[in-house]
Amino acid sequence: DGRKIGRNRDADTISNTADAYLAQLKRDSTTRNFARYAGDEQKANDVFHDPEIANIQAPEANPYLEEQRQRERDMLETVPDEMLVFQEYNDKEGTGDKSYSGISYKDRVAQLKARRNGNNNQ
Repeated sequence: DGRKIGRNRDADTISNTADAYLAQLKRDSTTRNFARYAGDEQKANDVFHDPEIANIQAPEANPYLEEQRQRERDMLETVPDEMLVFQEYNDKEGTGDKSYSGISYKDRVAQLKARRNGNNNQ
């Protein structure tokens, strides 16, 4: 078969520009190491000296996915007037306890106990 055992074949597939760039870096690193082993210091120090590196390109964009992304972008677009401005809904005067969120738990338990005791006494 000739393949290494345990090789991740998905790591070799190029599906976007980031994968293409990483493949170019891998190829450059490999060719520079081979040049270093062969004693060619100039090629070992050159960046992207192998012409095959330029042939590694990202695949063309999938037109079906592009249409879907464009529809999603169109659906999410809005004008600034429609956007919610949350500052308008804040407390105008700036007064009031910022940590107060309603009735406290202690008060609520006291109310329930009073109601329960009031129902039991009747």
